[in-house]
Amino acid sequence: MTSRLMLPALRQPRGLLVPPPQAPRAALGGDPAGFDSLSLAVHVFTDRGAITSTNPAFDAMFGSPRARYVGRHQAALNGSSVETNLTLLEEIRAAVDSAGVWEGMLQNRRVNGMAFKTRAQVHPIQIDGRRCLVCFQEEAHHGNHPST
Repeated sequence: MTSRLMLPALRQPRGLLVPPPQAPRAALGGDPAGFDSLSLAVHVFTDRGAITSTNPAFDAMFGSPRARYVGRHQAALNGSSVETNLTLLEEIRAAVDSAGVWEGMLQNRRVNGMAFKTRAQVHPIQIDGRRCLVCFQEEAHHGNHPST
């Protein structure tokens, strides 16, 4: 069964270039090539934090084999405590519920253990009638050097 995605129009965030909304809509609606070709790291997760899909840019950013994080909780993306991750997830859900988007910096950890920061936006989506969240990330840079 093909997943049906309903994504609101994405607004231009401060300093983060988000692809047109039709790219993830087409990809999750049956055009994986569109989702897979996005240059931003993108992952979709449930309202409870379980990752359901990633694109190749996400996998490359984290230094992971394809879809390593699918089925795992958001907490797998960083070295923070479960409590810290649950607090962040609650903050994200509250912002998405009230403003339709969460924007901020995320502290992440690559598979090799190296910490890095990303600018991120999280938007609500509907897949097969179920609410999920889609996160667009790009690595934060200070000058010409990635931050760690």
